[in-house]
Amino acid sequence: MTEKCWIFEDNYWYLHKKETPEQVFSDLFTVALAEELNIRTIRYYIADGGVKCRNFATKCNFDSLAAVVDDINDFNGAFEGLKALGDKNLAKDYIKIRFLDAVVCNADRTINDMGILRSRKNGEIICLAPGFDYNNTLFASCPELNIQPENDPIVQSFCNFLHGNKEARKYLKKIKVLKLKK
Repeated sequence: MTEKCWIFEDNYWYLHKKETPEQVFSDLFTVALAEELNIRTIRYYIADGGVKCRNFATKCNFDSLAAVVDDINDFNGAFEGLKALGDKNLAKDYIKIRFLDAVVCNADRTINDMGILRSRKNGEIICLAPGFDYNNTLFASCPELNIQPENDPIVQSFCNFLHGNKEARKYLKKIKVLKLKK
C-alpha cells in the first residue's frame, strides 16, 4: 500500500503519495497520455519522495462507484448502471477512463478509484470524477511479472466488453487518437 497523507499548502489540500521512481513515472506518464487523449484526469506533480495532486472535490462531494453501481469490476454492469443515472456523459467518460486503464495495463482499478461528483447543495450528479491513481500502471509495482499487454486480463476483459457492447464501441471511437510526429 502506498503511504499517503493530505497537506494544506498554497490555500489548497494536496494528497501526497510516497512512491518509487517507477510509480512516479507511471502516474505522470499516464496523466500526460490521458491529456493527449482528452480523458479527464487529475494532474500529478513531483513532490518529495513521490507525487502530489490537488483535491478535486473541494466544491462538491465524491461518491465512489461502489455507492452508485452494483459491480465496478463488471464493465457492462458499471456502464449500464451509469447510463441508468440519466446522463450519457457518465457512461462516455467511464469508457474513456477504462480504455486508458486497458492501454496502460492498470490492474489496480478498484471500486474506490472511480466515482461521481455530486452537488453539495442538492445532491445532483455533476459528472464522473476525473481519473486518478495510476501509480501501479505500466507494471510499475511488479516488473518481475513481465506481463505482455496482449496477455493481460484487464486488456482482455475490456476488449471482450467492447466486443459485446455496440454503444460502448461507439463512445470509444470518439476518443482522439494520437498522431505521432516523425
